[in-house]
Amino acid sequence: MSQIRSFTLTNVNNAAHFLFMKDFWERAFADENIQNSFPAQVKALQIAVKQECECSSISKKA
Repeated sequence: MSQIRSFTLTNVNNAAHFLFMKDFWERAFADENIQNSFPAQVKALQIAVKQECECSSISKKA
């Protein structure tokens, strides 16, 4: 199985970045093998996506 070694999201706007991270987390959460192999990383990603969502909603109110 090939693995992604690195990628950059430097040229992506905030909304696209958030959608990418949200989709990435949802796929990781839905995959039982990933859940079992990397539970701490999936949880950390969930927390990061939640924080980004909260920051985004604050930003939209300002």
